Amino acid sequence: MRSGLWILLTVILAGILVGSLLKGRLGQPEETDDLTDLREIASIEEPETKIAELERFIADYRESEYRPDAYYMISGAMLNDLGDTTGMIAFAEKTLEEESDPETRALMYYRLYRATAETQPDEAYLYANRLAESDLGVGWVYNYIAYNYAERGKRLGIALKLSEQAILYAESADDSSSYLDTRGWLYYQMKEYAKALADLEKAARMVPEPSDEILGHLGQAQLKSGRPDEAFETFRALLVMGEYPLARENIHALMERKDYTAADRKAFEEGVWAERYTRALTVEPFTLPALHGGDYAYRPGASAVSIINFFGPT
Repeated sequence: MRSGLWILLTVILAGILVGSLLKGRLGQPEETDDLTDLREIASIEEPETKIAELERFIADYRESEYRPDAYYMISGAMLNDLGDTTGMIAFAEKTLEEESDPETRALMYYRLYRATAETQPDEAYLYANRLAESDLGVGWVYNYIAYNYAERGKRLGIALKLSEQAILYAESADDSSSYLDTRGWLYYQMKEYAKALADLEKAARMVPEPSDEILGHLGQAQLKSGRPDEAFETFRALLVMGEYPLARENIHALMERKDYTAADRKAFEEGVWAERYTRALTVEPFTLPALHGGDYAYRPGASAVSIINFFGPT
């Protein structure tokens, strides 16, 4: 699965600075000097100035929990703002040589793999192997590369090794579910459907509500394992979550096999929409701390539909 990160990484990497800056601080009104300093640096627009300030931050705050964020931001400024892939690779390689912090090293492996996967696949494979031979202990980075290879249908051997390391280092039920999904999807790509089904069923059981990715993979594994009725129910559950083409196409094909009439199809759609509506009405009120201080309280209205953008500027 993408988890933790896309696993991850939508969750962990795309918003890594926000997440890290909040870590352990949600109930504390005062900021530490390192947090205040890093926030100010993050607002700098000129990339070379930002990089210089981040390097100063790393030198000044040797014990800061935010050092991994500083390294990540430097590599991001080099890669995305300056377009200096060669410089970023040299920076990441040097960081791997000098830094022992597991999270920092994980971020550098992630950057190195991302920077080379499309244009230098052999180099990316070497980084994947180096990571597999390490004892880094940071599950999300193993899982990210494993899932990326699973989606590409390439380098499945090293991907399987990485996924098994991710599972070993999972820190929560959500992690375990996500990482098992990755291994199950790898087995599916390797046409080992019995193993794929076992992993994907376990991944779905580990969390109160499986993700759309897990359900999509599970439905496909059920079809390949000769379990069309189970696949139908899995794809139906996916449709209740949203309008996914994969689920729609497979439901349509299975309906054809089952000789569904027009009335059967209409009843099916009505049932799906009724469950979607029920889900929409069951959102619970919540309160979250805001980055600028204070709290944000959400209280759903009786008949309103709300869309909340956590990454918007306002």
